[in-house]
Amino acid sequence: MAPNFIWHQVDGVRLSGVVMTTYRPYPFHWVPAAGLRHASTDRRPDAALAYPTGTSVSTLCRQKLSADNSELAWLWSTCGDCDVEAHRIARNLYTPATERTK
Repeated sequence: MAPNFIWHQVDGVRLSGVVMTTYRPYPFHWVPAAGLRHASTDRRPDAALAYPTGTSVSTLCRQKLSADNSELAWLWSTCGDCDVEAHRIARNLYTPATERTK
């Protein structure tokens, strides 16, 4: 990530500096379900890297589906509605609030 150049004012003295943007993971996870790869903001079980097969998840396309964590399921096509919503969320995470209102 590119650093952000900022100005600080300390005790009336204007200082310049570079601040590195910290990594923030996306608030959604991908989950194969119902023949497509969907995205969900549901919390995964502690220490799980994926939703276990059979886990009920709410998706970004507003469906309640059962996860399929099989190897082939990860090769399924991406749900178009989840993809659009995931991109919107990701874009808003790193866009300054003033840019989002334009």
